[in-house]
Amino acid sequence: MYQHYNKMKKSKLFILTGFLILVSISAILYFLFYNKSHIDINDAECKKVGSAELYQAFQKDTSVAAKLYSNQIIEVTAVIDKVSQNQQNQQIVLLNSGTKEGGNINCTMEVPDNNLKEKSTVCIKGICNGYMGGEAEMGIPGDVILTRCYVIQQK
Repeated sequence: MYQHYNKMKKSKLFILTGFLILVSISAILYFLFYNKSHIDINDAECKKVGSAELYQAFQKDTSVAAKLYSNQIIEVTAVIDKVSQNQQNQQIVLLNSGTKEGGNINCTMEVPDNNLKEKSTVCIKGICNGYMGGEAEMGIPGDVILTRCYVIQQK
């Protein structure tokens, strides 16, 4: 009977040790992958691209453009079509894509800039989140989406 009790004790210890190792590995992975610091977009290296080139890349082949630009910090210079606010009270700047399709580069600003005026030229840097398609049958073009944007230069 004592041997049976000893085997049960060893198996419980084995299960507890395995569980603790699993919890430890999970905690380490969590801190490595989910506890990253934010990138300072103002000082980060970026790809410089024209608004027409960016928009047409997504129009031509979304998957190829996504590989080139999505989750990348990019800098775009274009004319401002509209300045507004979204439902979260963030400033939104729509940059003219310079294409016949009439879509925009939709920039969600990290910090509002009250000096931005429609029809002025601006250089904005932000993270490209891809393309949000419009409705072709209704003639509504899609937009390329940039988030965490900053004004680099206003002309």
